[in-house]
Amino acid sequence: MLPTSPSSAVETPRHFFVPAAPYGRRPPSLPSIFIPGPVIYNNKLIKVVPSYENVDPALLRVGDLQIITQSGKELIAHDSATNWAYENRRTAQ
Repeated sequence: MLPTSPSSAVETPRHFFVPAAPYGRRPPSLPSIFIPGPVIYNNKLIKVVPSYENVDPALLRVGDLQIITQSGKELIAHDSATNWAYENRRTAQ
């Protein structure tokens, strides 16, 4: 029979319970999540081409066209993921 005193009612007697499997008192480990690295194309350049879809040519001036087209020169971007390291994450924020 279980004791009925108020102080022992809060405490559960351990001899009544048997663990079904081994356990620990630490929090569970976080699941491992695989994040694949970026596919790096070192030899490919990213070419930026302006879009004229939502542009009304009747409203454009010569200065506007030079801004949109960068005076006719081709814009080339470089993939910065090739030189990125995990330690650089703080400066990226």
